[in-house]
Formats: sequence, C-alpha cells, structure tokens
Amino acid sequence: MAIHKNQIKSLILSLISTLAFCYLNSIETSDVIVFAITFFLCFIFFKKTKKTADIYTRLLAVILSVLLLLGKYPVYIYESTGVYLILKMFITLIGSYLFINRFTSVMFKYFDDLKVQEGNDKTAKWIFWLSFIIIFIAWIPSWLAEYPGNFPPDTINQIRQTFGLYPYRNANPLIHTLIIQGLYNLFSFIKNNNLIFALIGMVQMAVNAFIYSSVVKYVYKKTGKKSLALLSMSFYAFISYNAIYNSSISKDAMYASILVYLAILLSEYTDSDSIFKNIIFIISFILYGLMRTNGYYSLIILMVFAVVVGLFKHKRKLFVLMIVAFVLCSVIRTPVYASFMNWANSNNELLKIDDDEPAPVSYFRGSFFKVMTFQQVANVVVHERELNEKETWLIEEYCSLEGIKKAYNPILVDPLFEQLKEETKATRLDISYFEYLKLWLELFIKYPGDYLEAYVNMTRYYFYPNRYVKTYYEGIRENDVNIYKEEIVSAKFKENLDEFYEFERKLPIVGTVFNPGTSTFIAIAALIYAIRKRNTVSAMGLMLSFSNFFILMACVPVNDEFRYIYPIVASLPFMCAQFCVNERKIDEN
Repeated sequence: MAIHKNQIKSLILSLISTLAFCYLNSIETSDVIVFAITFFLCFIFFKKTKKTADIYTRLLAVILSVLLLLGKYPVYIYESTGVYLILKMFITLIGSYLFINRFTSVMFKYFDDLKVQEGNDKTAKWIFWLSFIIIFIAWIPSWLAEYPGNFPPDTINQIRQTFGLYPYRNANPLIHTLIIQGLYNLFSFIKNNNLIFALIGMVQMAVNAFIYSSVVKYVYKKTGKKSLALLSMSFYAFISYNAIYNSSISKDAMYASILVYLAILLSEYTDSDSIFKNIIFIISFILYGLMRTNGYYSLIILMVFAVVVGLFKHKRKLFVLMIVAFVLCSVIRTPVYASFMNWANSNNELLKIDDDEPAPVSYFRGSFFKVMTFQQVANVVVHERELNEKETWLIEEYCSLEGIKKAYNPILVDPLFEQLKEETKATRLDISYFEYLKLWLELFIKYPGDYLEAYVNMTRYYFYPNRYVKTYYEGIRENDVNIYKEEIVSAKFKENLDEFYEFERKLPIVGTVFNPGTSTFIAIAALIYAIRKRNTVSAMGLMLSFSNFFILMACVPVNDEFRYIYPIVASLPFMCAQFCVNERKIDEN
C-alpha cells in the first residue's frame, strides 16, 4: 500500500512539474512527444530521489520559483487576467517550487557528502601560468577585430578628461580616468592615439587575465579538480563577452575583475595572513569601492551583512580591516576627490567656462531611482488610468502626457529618459522632489498592478534565465580626441570570429551563460548554501558579488545592458566553487 501511495505521489508531482516546465518554455501540452518525455523524466526523478528538504532548500525554492513566475508572466494587468491565465500561473509557481525544492535537496546532500582534497601548490602554480597564457592569447582575436577597441560615450568622456577637454568628474570613476591618463602619459612617445589606446586596452587584458587566472587557481586549490579548473579557464578564455569586454578600455571590465579578486581574498582570509596580504586586501577593497558607485553601495551592504552574520566574533581581524578600508575609501571618495577636482579643474587653461553661463541641469540623472519610478508613473499614463487634475498637472511639469506615450518603452528606460531631458522644466527639479514622491505614492496606492508590471519589465533581464540581449557596446562614439575605427585584419577574419561567437551562444549548455538570470540563480543558491553550512568567509565573498544584484533591483540603470550584471556573471567560477568548499563550520550559535 505504501508503495502505491509513493507512486501516486510521484505521478502527481511529475504532472505538476511537467506542466510548469511546458508553461515556462512555451511548449504546447498538445506536443505529446515532448510532454511525455518530460513527464517520464520527472517521474523517474521524483521516484528515485528521497525528500531531504530543509528550511534552506525551501527558501531557495520559493525565491527561484517566484522569480521564474515574474519572468515568465511580466504583464500584470488585472482587468485582462482571466481564470485560465491565473491557473497557469499557479501551476507554474507550484510546479517550479516542487521540482526546485527536490532538486536542490538532492544537490545540497551531494555537496554535503562530497569529499574534497585541496590541490597542491606546485600544480596550482603551473595551472595559474598556463591559464594566464591561454586566456590572454584567446582574447587577442577580439583585440585585433575591434582595434583600437570599442569606445562608448562614457569612455570617450573619460579620455576627454585626460586631455583636459572636459573637467574632471566622478560620474565615471575618477580613479579609472586617472589610470587611463597615467598609461597614456607612459605611451605618449607614440604619436598615434589609436595605437596608444589599443595598447592601454592590452594592458587591461593582461591585468584581468592575471586576475581571472587567479580565479582558476583558486578553483583548483579549493576543489582539487583539474577538470573544474579547465572549465573555469575555458569560461574566461572562450566565452565571447569576456574577450570583448576585456580587450577594450572599460571601467566595467576592471570593476568585475576587482570584484572577483576581492571575493577570493575574503573567502581565503585567515587570521594568520601576513602584513603584505592585509595591505593587498585593503587596496583591493578601496579600489572596488572607487571603481563604481555601485561598488561603494555594495560595500555598505557587505558591512551590514558582516554585522548580521557576526563576523566581528569569528573573524575580528578581518572585520577591523574592512572598517579601516571602508573609512579610507569614503575619505577618498569625498574630500580627497573634491579637493583634487577643484585643484585640477581650476588649473586647466583649456577649460573656458563662462561665469555667466547657467549651470547644466541634471534632468533626473542624479538619481537612477527617480528615473525608475517615473517609468512606473509613465506606465500608469500609457494605460490611460484615471488621473485627477493635480496629478495630471504634476506629471506634466516633468513631461507631457503625449510625450510619455510617445517615448515609453516597457523594457528600456532610455527613450523616456531622453524625453525627460528634452521636456523637464529645470526650475521644478529643485523644488518638487517631495511633491513628486507624494505623487508616486498616491499612484502606487491606486494602481499597484501597473507599478509591478513596469518594475518587472525593467528588471526581469537580471533575474529570468531565459532572456538574451546584445552583451556589449560596439563601435566608437563620435569624438574630438582623434580615435577612429581602423581595420588591421581582414573582413573575413571578423566574420569568422562573429560566427564563432554566435555559434557558442546557441550551444545548448554553453549558451546558458549568456543569460544573466542563470548567474543570478547560481549566486542565490551558492549564498544560501554557504549560509546553510555556516561558512562565514564564503558567504562574505558571495554576498560581495550578489550585492550588485540587490543594487540593480533597487535602482534600475538607465539602460537595460549586460554590463551592469557582468560583475556577477564574471564571478560564475568562483560561485560554483563554493559548493565544493569543505570548510569547518563555525559555532552553531
């Protein structure tokens, strides 16, 4: 009797999970072959595996199944939501939860029982240098094809600052601008800007190849598996976005590599570390906070997390180092930067500023949060919801209703942002913030569905593992610094390289790493597993990476671009290695 009950239970679980799989992948249930194969595999899985779920696997299953639901059904317009759609959504949620809960239970049990022997130092060294050589060489074709590199508006703006054509600003990381300037001065004996900036890109390639080779070495040392080190090396060397980002001058590439390196330092930290290692840690910590504003916010989240997990009890020396580094980073970001920019800009004779000319208006640029929230307000307007006279007046103080309807793009903030720049009245920006916040809250209470719809449309690219968009900026922004596109390889070479990049993206398993949501799911799973194991240092390293996801979800960037999630994607080998880390558990209390 018990056997029949288990079989019936497995049949029910398999049916719900199969339906959820079909709905998530837009497979018609009338496709008998696919449905039958999926159902059979689910049945075998549920029948052959034991239920070993705990609070951590259930929490993970809830989080991931909700993200899958929001990603699959982003449109939430309650008037048009029928009973059938609600039923599909419910089955998708329950089926995803049941399968993920059982799957993560099995995997967590497997990792718990995994016997890991750390790799030896001698092998680790040659793995490091071999990885460095292969990664660096693998990126050269992209460097040749894109010569002298891809230069988006932000990079051109940084270069203009190094030439004294634009005042120093920290809108793009000042530390990165100064690094570019230092390298430019180093290569200034070369009288060709294209070659100089291509060489600067090559220096970045070498630095980041060195860092990612350290990640490969870390994976081998922690797992003792050469095969996992080989997979990690292949990821950095041959996945196209790594080559493209790292072969051109990019603050995003540097930020991502520093993040991974700091995560390794956190996860490997011991109280017996030498003074030299402690200095390297402080420098890396500060650089990470200076390289992007997101990095500084990420450090704030990390410090809070350190307090929550009681790092000051178990790793007191590490906690003190983090406080010292954070204070130094804060001092550099504010008074030191301000003093330097005032001094450098006032002594720049190339800057001709007319004192009578009005200061430029920010047009919401000062707060990505305001851009994101106005996108939600715009969604209310696009759906033509009922607005009273005051609400209409306040909205039109920022942008006309017709302008909003014309510019609104549900998955891209940029068109509305440009419309705001064109229409916003500068005088209103300084005096109406609280009025705007009140308007936003009032409309949220009246139309929560429209707000949720707008929010999910803006963010699902970062958490739904079934969406791909172009991963990089291509070309050179029009400029006055004498950088231009130069062909140094044949058109056939570029065509073959593009075909290879497109081919790998379409491969069944390899292609998953081109979906940012995949990295987000792994980050969540790894973090919860580290907390479950009470492995504080691993959790700290993972939180450093995952905190970038929190920031993206709380403050959606102006552009729906891969580069904002790239730091988490670049951490994939590090995150996967944490499942194999066999560290001693800390005190249960």
